[in-house]
Amino acid sequence: KEARWYNDHELRFLKNPVGFTKSWMFNEKFGFLNPAQYLVQGMGFTHVMAVAGPQAASRGVVGYVLSRALKMTDDIPTINRLANIAGKMGWGSADIFKEAYTTMRSIGFDIIGKEHSMDSHTFDPNIFKNGINTALEWGRIPFTEGERLTREAAWFTAFYEWRLKNPTKALDNFSSSEILVRADNLS
Repeated sequence: KEARWYNDHELRFLKNPVGFTKSWMFNEKFGFLNPAQYLVQGMGFTHVMAVAGPQAASRGVVGYVLSRALKMTDDIPTINRLANIAGKMGWGSADIFKEAYTTMRSIGFDIIGKEHSMDSHTFDPNIFKNGINTALEWGRIPFTEGERLTREAAWFTAFYEWRLKNPTKALDNFSSSEILVRADNLS
């Protein structure tokens, strides 16, 4: 009797059982609000450091930290202020950091989650959220931020390496592709 009531009242909201199961297992496997996942995912940075070396990888970490500070703003004076900090922390000049940051944002390398074409929710922009979906997204923060650490540090490391080899070359689509491939290999 209880199972029938559950079927009639609770499962009517379940429109995509495969997607629900996939989401449930992801959260079960990687741990809902599990701070250890930040460290586990962030361990990928050791690969960036091992392959690129400490000089370039340290610039990548600076880029990651400053890009996280810029996450919620497109304010030009704020970007300039943090770019000046990057210049003082080994980037050489503020313009190089701004170029790296704006290029990363324009190609979308900073997007974590649902960025691949095989996603089953391609045409679901998720405009309307309920409390459960929002809670699940908040629960994934340690995982996604750990992944972002590795990915963004790899991007800034790759950009820094490219700019060292090409100090005066203008950044074009081909050069951006080279940086992207290197960042992908690092991460």
